[in-house]
Amino acid sequence: MKRTHLWVSLWVFICSGNTLLSRAETQHCYVCKSRGDRGDCKDPFNTDTGKSNIQPCFTGWCIKTTDTDENFPSTERTCMPNPPDDNIGRCTTATVGQVDFPKKVYTCYCKGNLCNASPRTTQFSSTSHLLSLFLSAVLLFLVR
Repeated sequence: MKRTHLWVSLWVFICSGNTLLSRAETQHCYVCKSRGDRGDCKDPFNTDTGKSNIQPCFTGWCIKTTDTDENFPSTERTCMPNPPDDNIGRCTTATVGQVDFPKKVYTCYCKGNLCNASPRTTQFSSTSHLLSLFLSAVLLFLVR
């Protein structure tokens, strides 16, 4: 019984350290703009060429915006100065512009290191946190 408590205590310590370390790390976002065929920000986004466009983001929230202008579609990736009010990552669509020339704008908000790289940015939990949760469940099952 004593040995089981030692393992549980050790596991809680490891999981707590993992969470504290991940929160202490500064998150980064890709920061770039492309218009038409110019620029290295458009999709498909090449993260190898985008490495020079990585900047710290202290809110931890990144954003990617694209529009559907037929002549000059644009893409912008950057850090959000403030997180969304509900702290939920998502993608939205809005129609902007004049009545005669409307265009759709797609905006995706995500939280995580370099999360605004993908064509459709979504919010994912880190693998280490998922693994910690899974192993914690297994450990609790074994202790019973």
